Amino acid sequence: MLVPALAHAQDHRLRVSFGGAATAGTLDGQPAIVGSVGYRFAERLSFDGEFTFADGTADRFPDLQFFDQRVVQTGIARLGSMLGGGRNGLGALLPPGGGFTGGQPAGALFQPGDARLEREGNTSLATVGLRYEFPSQVGRFVPYVTGGLGISRTESSLRLSSGTATGTRPGIIAPGRPIMDFDESLSHTGLAASAGVGASVRIYKQLSADVDARYFRLDRGRNLGQFGGGVSYRF
Repeated sequence: MLVPALAHAQDHRLRVSFGGAATAGTLDGQPAIVGSVGYRFAERLSFDGEFTFADGTADRFPDLQFFDQRVVQTGIARLGSMLGGGRNGLGALLPPGGGFTGGQPAGALFQPGDARLEREGNTSLATVGLRYEFPSQVGRFVPYVTGGLGISRTESSLRLSSGTATGTRPGIIAPGRPIMDFDESLSHTGLAASAGVGASVRIYKQLSADVDARYFRLDRGRNLGQFGGGVSYRF
């Protein structure tokens, strides 16, 4: 009995997994790509490295007000510069000493147009930890728990555009310029911790199908849940 157990322990130590998942933060759920690499150093214990990339996370963490506040402040500063009298500002379209007539600057034609607000973002997670596989009476079915520590990177971008202004100074043909058009992006990197449960079912030789649920705790008090599955191959 000892010899087969030792032989089994020496085989299939390396595991590579790949799949998809649905991630949900405070507000919404979005698809994600997940992958992991594991190395079994004991009969049921393995080192595990995991990676998750979730797109569309701009609205996921409403507590990240520093993103939008920073972006809006930058946009206001740019708008003030555009309305200034510099060579590249909208003020250059106005006649000298021009004022406001009928609610708009004299010498310039403002066309409100449609306002557009676009928000995008993504979150990347990379953790390293341990995975423990429980004994099972069914040889093909292997339940497990996992946990680890790592880093997370959150990116958020905001674009706002609205209306155009066309110069009407005599002798000057100026193309329409956006009244407000700015595109800013910010990123943040911090610590992350993960915990999860799952099961692996062998479907053919070293090939298995996996399903699991994970919980991620990010810095700034953020929480992220994930449920998904994929395939794994043991070498």
